[in-house]
Amino acid sequence: MKIYIVRHRQTKSNVGNKLLGGTDEDINDVGKLQAKKAKEILRNAKIDIYFTSPLKRTKHTASIICEDNVPIIIDERLEERGFGVLEGGAHNGKYTHDFWDFYLNKNEYGVEPLQCLFSRTKSFLEYLKKNYMDKNVLIVSHAATIRAIHFNIIGFNKNTNMLSFIPDNGKIFEYDI
Repeated sequence: MKIYIVRHRQTKSNVGNKLLGGTDEDINDVGKLQAKKAKEILRNAKIDIYFTSPLKRTKHTASIICEDNVPIIIDERLEERGFGVLEGGAHNGKYTHDFWDFYLNKNEYGVEPLQCLFSRTKSFLEYLKKNYMDKNVLIVSHAATIRAIHFNIIGFNKNTNMLSFIPDNGKIFEYDI
């Protein structure tokens, strides 16, 4: 199976460097252009199926990339990490490396514990392996969720710096499973 992963394209909150978890914000005009560029990059990828989180920004990005040519399946396991009371705030000292330490599994301020995020993305990957091994799959999701998928695929240990992998709005990631 080949998996392509695209982070939703730019939103107003991304421009403002705000933590955007479950807030259902759509992509902006730059995001629409970025999605069209991703479509062009992926035009020869022969995607069999698309998966997206239920949030507007991912669904809109996926709809631009696929133009309704391939089924889009919404899966809640691809939703962004919950940021609790930090939602909508700036990336700052409260949102530190501690929240990305898998073994510390910090959940202050109502932030979704990292082990929960990894568990739901691992469950999604196992579902893909069971049902779509002979397919090319595109996933449109969110930064924290993509980071968890990435490390579930490549592996990690107590010395892994989870923040070393940066799923920017403009990148497309590719994995052979």
